[in-house]
Amino acid sequence: MRTTVDEYQLPIAVADSPKELAKIVGTSENVVLSSISKKRVGWYRVEVPDEEIKKEKAAEQVHPVL
Repeated sequence: MRTTVDEYQLPIAVADSPKELAKIVGTSENVVLSSISKKRVGWYRVEVPDEEIKKEKAAEQVHPVL
């Protein structure tokens, strides 16, 4: 995830992979990985547990987003 570097740290971009995030924000995958590993402000790795993803998919099947 890429966020603003101010006190609010609002999301700028969220992606499923470093490669996808790099494409969205216009940089390389190496920059994304390096920034996250060095814990630079505005770069974050967010993990979503598999069970939470399964619950979201199940909910979408019951109530599809139009």
